[in-house]
Amino acid sequence: MPRPAQLGRLEINFMQINPVEVDADSALRYAELGVDRLLLYPLPLEDPAEVSVFLEKHADLPR
Repeated sequence: MPRPAQLGRLEINFMQINPVEVDADSALRYAELGVDRLLLYPLPLEDPAEVSVFLEKHADLPR
């Protein structure tokens, strides 16, 4: 079914849950599959310092 032009391009967001961490190769594979935005959610981290470490670790993923 064609997408109506007035809706614009369909963007695909994806959140990988298991495993929680994503490496550069995985991020590139998702992009090749058409994923526009890879959401990272640091489950089950609750300590702000651990969340910060998680986000810094993933900050350099390909975009």
